[in-house]
Amino acid sequence: MKFLIIMIVIFVLFNIDVYAQQNLIKPLVIENDDNIQKLIDEEIVLTASIDFTGDSINDFICQTKPNNNIGDYYLEYWINSEYKILKKKIKYFTDYDEYWFVNLDNDIEPEIFWATGYSEGIDYVFLDQDFENNEDVPIFYFNPTILDPSKHKEFFWGYYWDITDLKLKKAHNSIKLLCSINHKIYRYGEITVPNSQVQLPVVCFSGKSTQPDTEVEEIKDLRWFSLEELVNEITKK
Repeated sequence: MKFLIIMIVIFVLFNIDVYAQQNLIKPLVIENDDNIQKLIDEEIVLTASIDFTGDSINDFICQTKPNNNIGDYYLEYWINSEYKILKKKIKYFTDYDEYWFVNLDNDIEPEIFWATGYSEGIDYVFLDQDFENNEDVPIFYFNPTILDPSKHKEFFWGYYWDITDLKLKKAHNSIKLLCSINHKIYRYGEITVPNSQVQLPVVCFSGKSTQPDTEVEEIKDLRWFSLEELVNEITKK
């Protein structure tokens, strides 16, 4: 009976559901589409498919061959399922540049989880898509951790290649993230710490650590936050 009670508590706190749908969706690399190439002057080197507009129809993200003499940046086109260019972004080459998509609020468009940077430091940030102004606006930067209560310690650093999904739950018509704003994590290296944030909160993911011996500083008081609640807590007043 005691074991059963403990398992129920773990399931409730960490929202474990073997039948739960995947929250983080990663773009799928596909063959280049002739209809897309007609829209773009530059040579396309990679095309990925993902529903980034929220209409349940896959759209396209295309990366082009650098056409400048230096070759340190390229263009990235975001094209909807009706073959209309919604965003055109200048992208500089980095060691790491990965997108996932996840719905964190009640509007139709998914937010972007972006991991980007260099060996000296990787930024982890959620972005809000702004199609009207052709940009993605940072919502907040954070510290990613992998939560695994079955291991000898609870938290592991959430390297993006170890992450499989984001800890989310729905409650009272709100989507909530499992987070902590009471921790002792200090980030070294070349990372972004926005002036608008009082801290980089901990955000919990599921996954399997490939570096389980990497120490993660003390994390306390895990709580479920809506996006609005968390932003209000970490924004400088």
